[in-house]
Amino acid sequence: MSKYKCLVCGKKLSYVADKCGKCAKKELQKIFDKDPELKQGFKEALEEAFSPENKEKMANDITNIMKVFQEVKKRKDEKL
Repeated sequence: MSKYKCLVCGKKLSYVADKCGKCAKKELQKIFDKDPELKQGFKEALEEAFSPENKEKMANDITNIMKVFQEVKKRKDEKL
């Protein structure tokens, strides 16, 4: 039983959100249609964020964060 619903179309959602993916996409498309410059800026930002260099940096950052978590857990386990 789903307790979340799209506020636009009423579709039941299996996740916490105000809108379903289809309605959110339609709304974003309307915004982009009104402002092509915003659409281009958004596209460029996504391309930069997912460039190979940035993907590698994100992977390294996640790895470093996980190492910290593992070290904290290890220290906690040693104290027990």
